[in-house]
Amino acid sequence: CCPKCRRSCINAQVLWADIQRDIRDRLLREERLILALKAQFDDNEVTARLEQDIKVKDAEIQKQENAKDAAFTIGMVITNYPVERVQAEIDKAEARIQCLKAERIELERRLDALKERRLNAEGVRRFCQQVARSIDNLTKNQWENLNQLLKLQIIVYSTNLVKINLALPPVREGEIEFSRL
Repeated sequence: CCPKCRRSCINAQVLWADIQRDIRDRLLREERLILALKAQFDDNEVTARLEQDIKVKDAEIQKQENAKDAAFTIGMVITNYPVERVQAEIDKAEARIQCLKAERIELERRLDALKERRLNAEGVRRFCQQVARSIDNLTKNQWENLNQLLKLQIIVYSTNLVKINLALPPVREGEIEFSRL
């Protein structure tokens, strides 16, 4: 019974059994987790943008290579053209090329990291199946750790309405709420 109002009584063991069942049956649904994780990790827009940025860097690098060639050609074609000016143009283009190559390498690193994080749906399925098999054998301490990890919050409004909030750790903004009526 509620120590404050002394009107509502709820069987904590029955409630806890229902919560455990809901965690097992509703929370660990493979399809739900896969969709949530895909939304987080399989961002095709970011991948496409990074790939486009790499192409732009390649085009800029080629443009600077052409600028070096043009400076050299001008130095060869125009009589008495200052060699220092030709070398300055070549050096300027080469410095820009080195900068662009460094930026391109960083973009490739980010793209590779994004591709590594891509969702392995089969791995999520195996994880869910393993957890579903093991969840019934958790000790009290293990349940407490899981509840902390899930940020489990139980709000009892009445004997007929209990609100349960929790958040999955791998899903940044996704929270699940379900009620027991």
